[in-house]
Amino acid sequence: MEMKNILGRHLSCTIALFLLLLLGCSASALAQAGPSGAELFQGKGCSGCHSIGGRGGQVGPKLDTVGDRLTAEWIYKWLKNPAAVKPGTIMPNLHLTDDERARLTFYLMSLNAGARPAQPVATTSTGAIKSNPPDLNAQSPENDYMKLGVDESYAKVQRGNIQDQIEGFIPPIYEPALTESAFVLPPGALRVAVGYRQIKALDAGDLTGQREIQARFKDFHLDRQFVDIDLLLGLPDNFTVRLNLPIQSSRMRAGINPQFIDPISVFPQGSTSAIGDLSLFVKKKFVDQGNFPIGIAAVGGLRFPTGSNKEKFDPDTTASLLGTKMIFPFPAVDDHGNPEMNTIGDGTFRRFSNDGRLPATLQPGLGTLGGQVGLFVTRQLEGGTFIGRGAVHAGALYEFRPEADGIDPGNLLTAFATFVKPIWRDNISLDLNYIASYQQTDSYAGKIFQPVNPNETTGPLSGGMPIPPSMIPPMPGLPNPSPVGFKIIDRPPFSGGTTQFVATDLIIVPNPLFRVTLGALVRVAKPSLGPSPPYVLRAAVTYTFASGLYRQGE
Repeated sequence: MEMKNILGRHLSCTIALFLLLLLGCSASALAQAGPSGAELFQGKGCSGCHSIGGRGGQVGPKLDTVGDRLTAEWIYKWLKNPAAVKPGTIMPNLHLTDDERARLTFYLMSLNAGARPAQPVATTSTGAIKSNPPDLNAQSPENDYMKLGVDESYAKVQRGNIQDQIEGFIPPIYEPALTESAFVLPPGALRVAVGYRQIKALDAGDLTGQREIQARFKDFHLDRQFVDIDLLLGLPDNFTVRLNLPIQSSRMRAGINPQFIDPISVFPQGSTSAIGDLSLFVKKKFVDQGNFPIGIAAVGGLRFPTGSNKEKFDPDTTASLLGTKMIFPFPAVDDHGNPEMNTIGDGTFRRFSNDGRLPATLQPGLGTLGGQVGLFVTRQLEGGTFIGRGAVHAGALYEFRPEADGIDPGNLLTAFATFVKPIWRDNISLDLNYIASYQQTDSYAGKIFQPVNPNETTGPLSGGMPIPPSMIPPMPGLPNPSPVGFKIIDRPPFSGGTTQFVATDLIIVPNPLFRVTLGALVRVAKPSLGPSPPYVLRAAVTYTFASGLYRQGE
């Protein structure tokens, strides 16, 4: 049988050469200067998914003996336009010239189980790329037989003894764990992802900029947890659709001295556990490394108001005056700036709204339609580079968060840079991130009844009116005149500015369709105003339902 195969192969080459002589073909096309097949294999990013001699990606099939398994005619036609051979294929079109296809085809055909076993593409001491076995001579006349027409009978896409396609555009070991990338899912692939974030409990040291509102947080405590559920679907023409549903749980309590007046303390607290706003994203990849030095993708999305923006502080907020506990006494202020005396002592903490809502940053939803736009780039690094195999990702996402019910949370811009480095085969990667998030300062409509020190002569809260002694219950040790006054002021902002984090994740890939990520973010810069967590712990599980997409049988 082996002798029959050898004779058949020599007979095919002899017939091809005879036809070339009759047609007057020459070897000039491949004799021109150009990169070798091995150089093309490296330069076009093939090793990101395919391995030779044990080096390279393991998502796609090994190519050590591809010369024994496929015909040159089939490879040449496949490299021209994979989608023309198999509609709906996930193999990208590398947009090769005829010369490049011929050189790459003959390099792949040289990889066989014969006397010259395939070795990884290597770099010489001078930086030149070489291959072992060497490329077939580009100036040999037999190379021109590639110019002959290819019979459709050779275009059998799925052979019984190989899987001739990679399992997705996304090499799982290169995909970032936390940030975004220019990768998209192959058409028809469905991905389910569940993520969990535990924010370290915040204290007063994690709250900045509060002197602007003349309040001292002698106590502050904030616990938050998030669960994100994502569904992603790959569509034709390099589109991916993503549906995101967040669920959050928050608990806040604080002790505040308004305008640093020690005799007065206020103790607001509130909690919420609710579904957040549902977001729909559409991502489009424009180019990848098959036809451009980097991959580029853009995303646009809508945030639907499925979550509540009306979560409130607990009722019956308490306060104390010289240690005597009481129901929060300060009244609401109407649109004309007049105190509503019938609301005195009703226990509603009106710092952010007259109905006692939590700040915007703790609300599950916006209360109105929002949107996002973003741009992401990706560059896969091959084994011959200084840092070896890996991928670099960078990008930015801008979120539009409109005002609703007099509360404007401020738009949000997030930028990131990520490096993903495989550290054990194609099963474990290390993900390193820098993330900066800038939030426009939030704003809250209306006015509040602000306790002040009536003896203050400078600053935004000077000139306050003393509270009449008749309104203050007699208390031993209370100085006279009263150290407590009030002033009607606009509601001040609560949060805004740039928060910066560094993050690291461990990416575990038991197989190309299943991933587990474990990681943490550590704050390196606080915003100018508002709370920010010192660190965040996170974990996620991802599974891609793709069986049947890649193996269609004979």
